[in-house]
Amino acid sequence: MKIAFVFGFVTLYALSLHILFGFLKDIMGIMSLSFLGLVPFCAGYLTVSLSSHEKIKSAWSAFFLPWVTSLVFLLVSVVLAVEGVICWIMIYPFFATAAGIGGLVARYSILARERKNNDESAPLDDWSDWDSKDKLQTSLLLVLPLVMGAIEGDRSLRTLSSSVTCFVDVDASPAQVWPLLVRMPAILPQDTRGFLTGTLDFPRHLYTTLDTAAVGGHRTAMYERGLVFEEIITTYEPQRRMVLDIHTDPAKIPPTVLDEHVMVGGRYFYGLEDTYELLNLPNGRTRIELTGRYTLNTPMNWYCDIWVKWLVRETLDGTLGVVKGRL
Repeated sequence: MKIAFVFGFVTLYALSLHILFGFLKDIMGIMSLSFLGLVPFCAGYLTVSLSSHEKIKSAWSAFFLPWVTSLVFLLVSVVLAVEGVICWIMIYPFFATAAGIGGLVARYSILARERKNNDESAPLDDWSDWDSKDKLQTSLLLVLPLVMGAIEGDRSLRTLSSSVTCFVDVDASPAQVWPLLVRMPAILPQDTRGFLTGTLDFPRHLYTTLDTAAVGGHRTAMYERGLVFEEIITTYEPQRRMVLDIHTDPAKIPPTVLDEHVMVGGRYFYGLEDTYELLNLPNGRTRIELTGRYTLNTPMNWYCDIWVKWLVRETLDGTLGVVKGRL
């Protein structure tokens, strides 16, 4: 029962900070180092500080116990619709690792205090033996995310332009391939599902229409649950190369489809462009090459880009798979 209380108390602490960061989003943001780094660190520190000696006998247990707290926080915030499933699954490894580091620091602090008091048998979960300095330090640590969040604001956001290129070789000529790239009729469910896109339940591509096959032409890519991509042709070389400038209107995307932190065309993920190229290969074969370009604007682009590259690659591979399957 003690550990259940610890998980519940720490989850309430983290959830309260999440709500405060969301309420004060004009001052501090969820997509900040203060929230993504300091909040789990403090949650992990608190988890270990409140846990019994048996629960954190080793450094491994002190590191991984806060992972459970992070998971409970994830589940509760999803159930209460405070955060979206897609966002949480993507950030959980980073969040849990930061929490684990907080747990290790707490364990080190407690053991150092025990050595200082020269009493190895003192229970680690008894806060009554803490002096006022210990309590003050812990209290200051727990409010640190709010203080740092207000100081950080948008200052840690950094812009990163990146791209992913995929290709497939087919037994067909460019003249046979090109019509399937320009317009895509109804796509079957099994055609575009990758492991990650399927696991995260990303909206599935349904079909793509085109009004004019020329520069300035307007393509519309329809996805499940009301997600729409408006695409403008900026380069058009028949049977050779086509470049699309992709636009979305975040205001028209239902919040149940994508939340604001992974919104395509939103504050943190935008600047989409697709390039289709056909290359002639020997024996009448053709290489279809598809490049997706995008821009990230987060304080941890190195981490977010890992996930975005995976998602974009699965999307591009799905498109190429549809084309190949119809030749």
